[in-house]
Amino acid sequence: MADLIVPLFNMSCPTPTELDQNSTIHGRAEHLQRIVDEARKRYLVRTPWDPEHFLVITNADVSGNIRSSAGVIADEMILGLRLYKAGGVYYNFLLVVNPPASGESTSDDVHGLRALALYYYNVYDHKGIPYVYELTPDDMKPLRDVLGLTRSRQLLEKRCFRNFFQAYHEPLTSDRFLKNAVALENILVNDGGFSNISYKFVDRGCYVLQRVAPHSGGAAGHAGRLKEIYKARSGLVHSRKNDPDWSSTESQEMLADSETYVRQLLVLTLQDPRFEKSEFIDEEKRKGYL
Repeated sequence: MADLIVPLFNMSCPTPTELDQNSTIHGRAEHLQRIVDEARKRYLVRTPWDPEHFLVITNADVSGNIRSSAGVIADEMILGLRLYKAGGVYYNFLLVVNPPASGESTSDDVHGLRALALYYYNVYDHKGIPYVYELTPDDMKPLRDVLGLTRSRQLLEKRCFRNFFQAYHEPLTSDRFLKNAVALENILVNDGGFSNISYKFVDRGCYVLQRVAPHSGGAAGHAGRLKEIYKARSGLVHSRKNDPDWSSTESQEMLADSETYVRQLLVLTLQDPRFEKSEFIDEEKRKGYL
């Protein structure tokens, strides 16, 4: 169990807001800024940014490898936010603080809290996603529903979720797009076969996307964009010497759609884990022909 205090970078939301039983978004608190400033002096000699946008975790079980366990807790929160909607939300410092044991006083106490770890996690590229991650009161219920699906499931151990998450932290747009495209492949083409991959990618993708985001033109309405994504992915991996022109409207729309598709399919797999297997997608698709 942990409490997360989240003045995240590029995030606009009503505060304080309880996200779930473990997490609350708060506005900036002066004493938290003092904790961050003190921790920065103690643990970092040089930093690329001032600690203006930070994620503070309190009352967390961070026994053992502190940095690793704290990172898991923080990444789980960020993953849930990104699965709910697109946006450049991130933090440039993570500070984990736990109250000292009863009667205990050490030189590490900072305003009654013990500073355990401090580091940053940046988002470099904002093409195709809103610069501000904006939440309104109407977002709170559906966001809590998504966080309920992700809580304590160690989702980043799965390649599809890991590629989706890491795409935000790629400094180059082409690499970010490739992470999204590979995440789609992780879901749509995981049956072990190496033949007709592009066909399977588009055919299965059309079916599952029509389930979660019906197209006015039917399942086939998704085919054009899926073909573009796979063609661009293959060009980058196999043949293209130069990156696409990501400044063009068409390319940015494809980039944004690649992320949207991954988000929609990942949430579907959380709601019904059977869709993690591409063989199950084929079975469900065949039922529609009977």
